Amino acid sequence: IYNNLLNDSLVEDVTYLSYYVELSKTTLNPQNFKETFFYHYSIPSFDNHQIPVIETGKLINSNKFIVKDNCILLSKLNPNFPRVWNLYGTNKTTAICSTEFLVFIPKEIEYFTYILYFFKSTYAIEYLSSRATGTSNSHQRVKPQEILDMPIPNIDKRILSNLNLKILPLINNILNKQKENDNLKEMLNVLLSKMATIEG
Repeated sequence: IYNNLLNDSLVEDVTYLSYYVELSKTTLNPQNFKETFFYHYSIPSFDNHQIPVIETGKLINSNKFIVKDNCILLSKLNPNFPRVWNLYGTNKTTAICSTEFLVFIPKEIEYFTYILYFFKSTYAIEYLSSRATGTSNSHQRVKPQEILDMPIPNIDKRILSNLNLKILPLINNILNKQKENDNLKEMLNVLLSKMATIEG
């Protein structure tokens, strides 16, 4: 779709990703908050059904990025296997993420859906994969500036706003279903734990 947009009448011109997003680099050392519970967004937790791990600061050994409201996490590790995490409407005050992720904040909320699906596009995956470097094939990384400098179609804000209005309710519905599933799994684990205790 993005390759087609380059020649589409909706496109005013081509700009860079930095026109639409800001990169947040605020870090936190969880070891300074040993008893605080954090929502920890990591590469393993993404791969495990995209559910953050809840753990205390004393269990987290290195500095992490602070996760902002309504941001999009994009992994800089191995971009040929894209990890794009939608954190729209999370509103978690103690959310952090691995520094293997980059925290992108759309400059306008109207840009959110566009950027989210742009990151998932074949165009973005191929572009970033071609710029990834590393000492081994299993640990290729793309530099943050390379991502910010990625060309992207510049589309009229009114069109993006309309796209947001149509897609965000669907995204919210998916997120709510995921939360319901998470709660049910947690309840199931509690019940199984109690049953094991009774049987023991």
